[in-house]
Amino acid sequence: IVGLTTAIVATSITRAQSSIKTQIAYASITQIGIMFIELAAGLEWLVLLHFVSNASLRTYQLLISPSVVSYLIHDQFFYFVRPIQKIKNTLLGKMRATLYVLSIKEWNMNTAVSHYLWKPLKVVGRACAALDWPPIQIASLALFLSFASIAMLLTNLVLFASIVAAVTSLIFYIRAYTTKGAAAAAWNLIMLGHLFGALFLASASVTNWQYLVMYGVGIVVAFVLGHICFWYLKTKNQPSMLEDYQGVVYAFPKLGSFFFVVSLLFMAFPISTSFLAQDILLSLISANHIVQIGLFCLAYLLVGVSIMRLYTKVFLGPHKTSYHEKAYRSS
Repeated sequence: IVGLTTAIVATSITRAQSSIKTQIAYASITQIGIMFIELAAGLEWLVLLHFVSNASLRTYQLLISPSVVSYLIHDQFFYFVRPIQKIKNTLLGKMRATLYVLSIKEWNMNTAVSHYLWKPLKVVGRACAALDWPPIQIASLALFLSFASIAMLLTNLVLFASIVAAVTSLIFYIRAYTTKGAAAAAWNLIMLGHLFGALFLASASVTNWQYLVMYGVGIVVAFVLGHICFWYLKTKNQPSMLEDYQGVVYAFPKLGSFFFVVSLLFMAFPISTSFLAQDILLSLISANHIVQIGLFCLAYLLVGVSIMRLYTKVFLGPHKTSYHEKAYRSS
């Protein structure tokens, strides 16, 4: 049902959007919906084949999209024919027009997600404002160490420990997403979320220290590199607060590109060992622990959103000086 609904909604949006990148994105979502149906039918081999084929096709489409746009513009310039009006004043025509408008507006999913997901999360994040204070962050680190040692000693509390760790990591990510304070403090919050996420993986899955070390090394390296970037900005008197867009990339374009890669590593994007280790550890969790897996997947979504928000706030937008190129807030 989920796969079929996804495929129907996404394909209607694909056919109505004018942007090629948007078309390709929703075409991929359509295929993912079909993959869900295949997976529900037990055809794992077909899902794998479908996944690889779709990835190859969409990559090819993205690469040739500039050429396609150029060709279509040339074709319209010389051979444009006004399309025939297809929507008629009938019940079927009205239904078709309604579907078209919904597809243009992407079924108002952005509005729904903003109202029912992001707004409640912001309320929770604002309620946890005390987590920005350095003493509270140090106390949270001490809590992590003590909690980890207790969870390792008391094996009968492993299930409870995994749930608490997943919820705690969620709280840190939510606060990092909503804070308007210093970027370095938000970076610390994300790191604390990673620590409790690692505790969740250790307690919920079959303990495998090799993969935990792989996960930790990638995250710690990115954490240190991020703080070096913030220290460098501070020495150059560049703002790094999150209450507004700072546009630092205009003054330091190379640092902006470097910090973007560091951000990808810190969120365990699929260019780091942390992603591989995380994926393997998740696969070792029992299928009965669906609640814990759901909490961790939500946390993985939020860590990406909070890190990208931090990056855009510090590096994108208009710069404080007047001699750099003026960027619109929406950029």
